[in-house]
Amino acid sequence: MHRDTRGTATRFLASIGREDGLTLVEVCVALIVIAILVGIAVPVFLNSRNKADRATAEYNLRLGGSCMDRLWFQALDRGSNSPDGVDSYRDFLPPEELKECEEFLSSGYVPFDARYMSFYETRIKWADLEVGGTSPPVASADTIAYELASDYGFQIKGAYRNGKALDLGVDFAEDWSLLPGKICVVGNKYYWDGGWKDNTDRFYVTLITLERSGIAHYLTMRQGAVVDYGKFEWDNGSGNPGDGWKEGDEPPDDDTTPPGDTTPPGDTTPPGDTTPPGDTTPPGDTTPPGDTTPPGEDPPPPVAAVLNVSVEPEVLNLNNGDFTIFIEVAMSPNYSVSDIDPDSISCFQAGPTEFNVAADNKVVVKFERKDLVDVPLGDAVTFTVSGMFFDGVTFQGSDTVRVI
Repeated sequence: MHRDTRGTATRFLASIGREDGLTLVEVCVALIVIAILVGIAVPVFLNSRNKADRATAEYNLRLGGSCMDRLWFQALDRGSNSPDGVDSYRDFLPPEELKECEEFLSSGYVPFDARYMSFYETRIKWADLEVGGTSPPVASADTIAYELASDYGFQIKGAYRNGKALDLGVDFAEDWSLLPGKICVVGNKYYWDGGWKDNTDRFYVTLITLERSGIAHYLTMRQGAVVDYGKFEWDNGSGNPGDGWKEGDEPPDDDTTPPGDTTPPGDTTPPGDTTPPGDTTPPGDTTPPGDTTPPGEDPPPPVAAVLNVSVEPEVLNLNNGDFTIFIEVAMSPNYSVSDIDPDSISCFQAGPTEFNVAADNKVVVKFERKDLVDVPLGDAVTFTVSGMFFDGVTFQGSDTVRVI
């Protein structure tokens, strides 16, 4: 006997619709929840990306500065950057692979440019930037400023990796999307005293790294010493360090002084100087205000503030036999490095083989590997340098390097 099951199937399908289907209100609620989650997630993602981009630019700038510093002192050690007695960012005794460049064929030296740096530092891409013009362009009503003075600002001259030129395409001179992730070298000019100056003798070099957001990080060095650093708006290649700012001193969103801010415009107190007005304790003096010596006890000797210690190379291979280690020490401006007693300096129970006073109140000391005692292995080994001034003031500072 045939049984009609159509009614049963209809009732079954209807029950499914009633139990598993979504009403219009439920769909709207789901969409609202999704929109809220997207509204939370997207800004967080973009902020994380911007932070990662900024961290990359800052790391690359430190890497470039460290590499430039290392190559400078290596050239200084073998005398290849100062055949005439004047130190510069030029190598008159370059490797054979670099001798076919135009500068060497015409002038007998290879500049510390992007190709030169990429030959020694192969972990990253390098780019050459050239600065045209000496002053910002003047805007008009019908033409944008940059077009009025097309020779002003930065231009990309080329990019390199492992000493080889990279293919950047045809029109790359102002393709700024090529620069993030690269370390840029500016050699033809340097920025000082409100404008770009010619760098004919290569006494200066400027390194720049660029964020995708258009913030440029720069580091200017003169004959082995840092003379300026900070950030500035790239501004389509027409920005300059003169409009920049230091870390922690970001420009405000507008030109107005926040309510309650009593700092007068044009205050000449250097950024980072935390000495309150009227406090006579000199910057860098580590004795806390108001700290008194107990009666009957000798006062503790003063300690000079070390602003920075930098060890080169950053990676030490103890199996490579004898090699040279350079340690740069930057002192507080209240103490002159020329007053340091060279015989008092030590690191891992060793004394330096050379002691050289550098610019910006810095001193560069050289140690031989064989003289250092009990250097441990590790990814972050602390190298502590200590010493004393002739007047008895002591100092101590540290840097971490990788030891393998």
